[in-house]
Amino acid sequence: LIMIQLFIIYKITLKIFSEEVAKISILLYIFYFNTVELMLSNYTELLFILLISTSIYFFLLNKNYSLVLSGILLGGAIAVRPAAWALLFAFLVLQIIKGYKTRRLSPSYFYLYTGLFVFILCFGFWTNSHFGKFEFTSTTGPVNLLLGANDDVTGGFNSTVFEKGKAGYIGNPDSMTFIQKGDFYQDAALEWIAEHPIKWILLAPLKFVHTFGWDDIGLSYLLGLGDTNFAKVVKIIITENNFDKALPNSNTISKLIYLFILFVSHLFYYLILICILLAIYNLFKKKLMNEGTILILLFSFFSILMILVTVGTPRYKYPIFIMLLPIAAYYIEMKFRLGRHKIELQ
Repeated sequence: LIMIQLFIIYKITLKIFSEEVAKISILLYIFYFNTVELMLSNYTELLFILLISTSIYFFLLNKNYSLVLSGILLGGAIAVRPAAWALLFAFLVLQIIKGYKTRRLSPSYFYLYTGLFVFILCFGFWTNSHFGKFEFTSTTGPVNLLLGANDDVTGGFNSTVFEKGKAGYIGNPDSMTFIQKGDFYQDAALEWIAEHPIKWILLAPLKFVHTFGWDDIGLSYLLGLGDTNFAKVVKIIITENNFDKALPNSNTISKLIYLFILFVSHLFYYLILICILLAIYNLFKKKLMNEGTILILLFSFFSILMILVTVGTPRYKYPIFIMLLPIAAYYIEMKFRLGRHKIELQ
């Protein structure tokens, strides 16, 4: 999956920028440490981002067959994770933008939606034949909504909501189907939001911080320290100056290796974030946006919006961060080779 992803990132960047930028994108992807950890933990992120990026790539080819494939891959991504709806929203908004600019309805989107519809039908009928329900999308949305809307909410993942006496507690989980559990979580979340609308809205910045404030998606696991939270480790070291409490059950060498690798990883992460922000500013200022960059930015925007509605956690930003690497690479290339390429709106 990672090798194919490298190829797709290269091809997307080549399509919307240049070969120099595409090479930089590959280097940024390779040196992003969290990808190594995801390869070991086998989270859905790797498959999800491959489906999303390949859908974008086939869309940018703008051939009838490629647009159908783009829709099919989008359907596959929606089946893996609900965050894929962000890409569908991005396609819809891009269609509106292009339609407004050209004053005509582009027929290319018909092929995209056809591919999506075909996947939904095939996958929905397949799940119906096995589980008795036409289901074509990931059903984790309700539980994520509850994680971001309960009395113990922090903005990030907090499993106490599922403990006895809490909003998400289910006495006999084996007696309920996944559909019933989803309905239970959704009803509990919506009830809490109705009772605390202002508090729920004010939680959005916290969810954003929990997602983008630090980047220990899984490096702690990779280094053998389990679910150690790097943000909490740094907080304990700064406020209490206690290394043993911050990283218990590990020797001094392990502590130093952990802190060094996490420090380097976060330095890389923050530098890339800065490059992304500066690149976006530059693209808008110089009116260099093209179809590919607009689509990536729309996908990122709607993905972040979905996080703000549900719950924030560092892992959820991985697809956003990977899709924005070409944007960061553009800025890096521009700073060293300013004016070598020109981007025109398609």
